Amino acid sequence: MKAKEALKALFYPDSVAVVGASRNPRKIGYQVLRSLVEYGYQGRVYAVNPAAESILGVRCYRSISEIPDSIDLAVLIVKAEDAPKAVRGCVDKGAKGIIIVSGGFKERGEEGEKLEREIVQVARSYNARVIGPNCIGIYNSSNRLDTLFQAAERCLRPDKGPLAFISQSGTFSLAMLEWAAECGLGVSKFVSLGNRCDLTEAELLEYLAEDPDTQVIAMYIESIPDGRKLLSAIRRTAEKKPVVVLLVGRTEEGAIGAKFHTGRLAGDYRRAAGALRQAGAIIADTIYQLFDYAKALAWQPLPQGNRVAFVTNGAGPVVTALDRLSEWGLRLADLDAATIQRLRDELPAYTQAEQNPVDLTGSATSSDFKTALSILLESKAVDIIMPFFVFQDTPLDEGIASVMAEVSSRSKEAGKPVVCCAMGGPYTRSMVSKVEESRIPVYESPERALSAAWSLYMYSAVRKRLRSGAT
Repeated sequence: MKAKEALKALFYPDSVAVVGASRNPRKIGYQVLRSLVEYGYQGRVYAVNPAAESILGVRCYRSISEIPDSIDLAVLIVKAEDAPKAVRGCVDKGAKGIIIVSGGFKERGEEGEKLEREIVQVARSYNARVIGPNCIGIYNSSNRLDTLFQAAERCLRPDKGPLAFISQSGTFSLAMLEWAAECGLGVSKFVSLGNRCDLTEAELLEYLAEDPDTQVIAMYIESIPDGRKLLSAIRRTAEKKPVVVLLVGRTEEGAIGAKFHTGRLAGDYRRAAGALRQAGAIIADTIYQLFDYAKALAWQPLPQGNRVAFVTNGAGPVVTALDRLSEWGLRLADLDAATIQRLRDELPAYTQAEQNPVDLTGSATSSDFKTALSILLESKAVDIIMPFFVFQDTPLDEGIASVMAEVSSRSKEAGKPVVCCAMGGPYTRSMVSKVEESRIPVYESPERALSAAWSLYMYSAVRKRLRSGAT
């Protein structure tokens, strides 16, 4: 079976079997079943547990063979040595997708690696494909398929949205999912690959490139087993939608850590990152950048160039940003005379609106921001607009949220991204949430805001290069 068909069975199964379901709420087998039942998956769910009649209202079967119907997807929570037999039982029942949550495979040495090879051989002989082992499963918001073993009260699930995430690390995956849920960034699909014994990032990219629910793809990679396939998949995907990659293993210690985690030895970081970048990936250096870039790319239009205009009611953070602007390949927009004249004419006398940055001062109101942003959106001298808010200043009222909602609509029409910064405590965070309801990203430091703006500029340049046929 082609990977695309197998992935359809994995993401859109009509039936799911949880092999190793448990009655104990502290066990993974209980929480996987709970995620399927409580998140609202509408397909048939079967539980395999020889000692229970039912769990969470789902009838239990003593063995896989006793399930009366065929199954599309099986989630295995079994001992590593029992996994090959369990996989055979599942494929005998028609399963085309297998998720192995259990650990104890390649990451533990040669015997575990042998078990993985046996699992893949069995699955492939039945045209089935495997995700894992040593993973936390998959999540598809469109049909509410959730095989994660993290309880809902401990791990937020995001709503449906444009971001897909592929990761070898389950822990990073959970952080990304929760950050997305907190800021309202919806997720289309999520895959935890774990040891990646069978299905790879390249195959998932090929699928997600054609997925109408996915507009941005973020990836956490610890090693690259087949560089040519991955680079080819990134190149084809990045022509259509951005691919953001966090590649680890840049040091000897990091490479050793990657092998300890998933049993794969990372290669030369510099060469690998360079090849990924040339193929069209946007490279993130930290988990924060991975999320920041994904959020900006999911919410904002792409700029035509790298000319940045700042608007602020507090100068300090903007000065910091200016100090780092060129490091990110961005430059300060040289405002034309007509734009400067409009700023002078339409803004109050207490503002300093004769240059870029546009300093509205601590007396600025939401109306002042609206005026300045409207003028900059219409200026042909500006590609990217970066408002820096000091929400602690009393004159800036909560009407700024509705101002930014209007700006969001106009920025898309103008093809000019808006990337914000706001630093502070509880009140500031509450205002950030209100602004982000309009899908305008707000970052908590000048550095993060700048790097997010860079990701938009960089992908704009990458897409132009790829579509022109240049290498």
